[in-house]
Amino acid sequence: MSATRLRRDCTAALALTSLAWGQACTSYQHPGPGPLAPGSEARVLSATTITVAADPADAAAGAGCRATFVQGRLGAAAGDTLTFQRLTRVGATDRRDRECAARGQPAVVVRPDDAQLGVLRFSPGRTTALVLGVAAVAVGLLAYAASQIDYASNAGSGGGW
Repeated sequence: MSATRLRRDCTAALALTSLAWGQACTSYQHPGPGPLAPGSEARVLSATTITVAADPADAAAGAGCRATFVQGRLGAAAGDTLTFQRLTRVGATDRRDRECAARGQPAVVVRPDDAQLGVLRFSPGRTTALVLGVAAVAVGLLAYAASQIDYASNAGSGGGW
């Protein structure tokens, strides 16, 4: 195996590990009891449409965008109304609604009854599985590297066994 190929393989393994690490250590989970913490990353999913508006008065009246999921940085929560400091993803139901739910803008969301609310939190189970997977891959790579050592080439040099 050439040094260039080994370097490329190690770089690919490192990139995949970094991607997996970033995705596996956190997940959207049901919020715990008590109020939602301002500044936390939240996601609302619903089979029915969710009202998304820039103004609380518009949201209460039902005016604004229609979406099936909304994700962003949470500002405040009061009952079924969530105020986002900024939106990161919006799944608009219609092309006309894509313009009114701009990413990066503050918004007010009225949750329907069937909506699922998730808060981004550390996931110990996923992290443990990832660490064990990375350790298994590392052991496998080390075993493969050890199997590629050619011990016969040192026999005639006089410096070996």
